[in-house]
Amino acid sequence: MLMFLYGLVLDYLGFLIATTVFLAAGYRIMGEKHPGILFVASLPVVVGIWLIMTGLGVQKYNEGSQIIRAVDYILSAIKKELPQKKIIFTMDAPRKDIYSSSVKKSDVIWLNELLREKCLKYGFHFIDLTDFFSKQFKLNGLKFESQYDSHWNEYGHNMAASALYNKMKEVSIVD
Repeated sequence: MLMFLYGLVLDYLGFLIATTVFLAAGYRIMGEKHPGILFVASLPVVVGIWLIMTGLGVQKYNEGSQIIRAVDYILSAIKKELPQKKIIFTMDAPRKDIYSSSVKKSDVIWLNELLREKCLKYGFHFIDLTDFFSKQFKLNGLKFESQYDSHWNEYGHNMAASALYNKMKEVSIVD
């Protein structure tokens, strides 16, 4: 239902506002009640996605690029707002590169490296699904996304959930 409403208002409100409201509503449904946390958990993520999607300043490891400054700003804002929380960032794998055995030549893997570096800088936990997905694909040849688009299928969700659960156990969020 929430996704349906999001689709209806996306054109009217625009990506930034509609997606921020969508994420905040999702977090609210999952039980978060504090408006500040809803805002801090939603807006920086949406701005980061928007910057990546629009390609502003996308340059591999040019410290002056806008994307790198944006990621640094977003993570520093989250750390400032939630200094004592254990936070785990998960980065999807470059799945097309996994399927073609060309991860080392990937044009997007630098984004995973960038987020790993920034998470280390701010003391966040980080999961890069690249190695995990690569190993799973080599084992069984199953793809992680729907046949219709690039969203994860049930198998992709299960693999990502498994990686997240293992990290949560590793950092003592769950037993």
